[in-house]
Amino acid sequence: MADPAAMEPAAAGAAAAEDPAADADPAADPAADSGGTGAYYRAYLDEVLRGDFAAAREAYRRVVDHERASPELAARAALRLAEYEADRGRRHIALDLVARAAALGRGQRDLLVWAERLQRRLAAVRAQDIEVRGPPAGTALVGVSPAAAEQFARAEQLLSAYHGRRLRPRLEDLRAGIRAKRAALDAAVRAYRQVVSLGEPTAVVAAEFRIASLYYDLSLSLTFDLPPELEPSAATRLRQSLRAQALADRDRARAAYLRALEAGRDGRAGPGGAVWVEAAELGLRSVEDLLRGRD
Repeated sequence: MADPAAMEPAAAGAAAAEDPAADADPAADPAADSGGTGAYYRAYLDEVLRGDFAAAREAYRRVVDHERASPELAARAALRLAEYEADRGRRHIALDLVARAAALGRGQRDLLVWAERLQRRLAAVRAQDIEVRGPPAGTALVGVSPAAAEQFARAEQLLSAYHGRRLRPRLEDLRAGIRAKRAALDAAVRAYRQVVSLGEPTAVVAAEFRIASLYYDLSLSLTFDLPPELEPSAATRLRQSLRAQALADRDRARAAYLRALEAGRDGRAGPGGAVWVEAAELGLRSVEDLLRGRD
């Protein structure tokens, strides 16, 4: 679990100094929770004073997912939560939170420095297991026809194959690695679209969620330090190309999340689709945070 002493010292200090809840007491101000301030305040106390890291982690998650939390507060909570996820070995989730924090806190220099340092640390760590958003890879669908269950299981194998490919920011591997990873994504997306074509609401929600998560993951994977041997002009062109690809993939992810939620609207996906609908709601909120920071 995260230890406050192990956090980025400058960022942690800045968070303490600039925390809008630092001088507020949510018990004395019942309205403080209206923007997530009370939850952040309690998380900070649980973490720094009480050492209750489990409670702090849950409270920071509530702030990140709070619809009315200020961007700066949500960014601080996302970075603290990213520290926890990194310590638990959940690299992809931590990278997601860092990207959201950078987008939400783009006007705050200390937050951007904190996010950059944490991103560099995470980029140096290789994930040991397949990490996906939502239900684990290989999850079987319930409440669907045998055909849908079989096709979804086949698509889940391609999902794992995609996540088994990791981009290496070395000049000799970079372009070929991007092409291979996108080809693996395309194969998985085609398989999930076959599931969608069956028209069963539970299967549609799950498949569209997976399609969204694939595009979202690739958009994050395209964010890395470029090889130092690249000439400055070539590095600029490549960085612009990767940014354009990442933005397009985030748009595709958003569209797929919306299709998933539409398929599950009013409970039409049944009990078997509930977990996928919830995951799509969280995914949509996350990708929209990033899209708001595109300019």
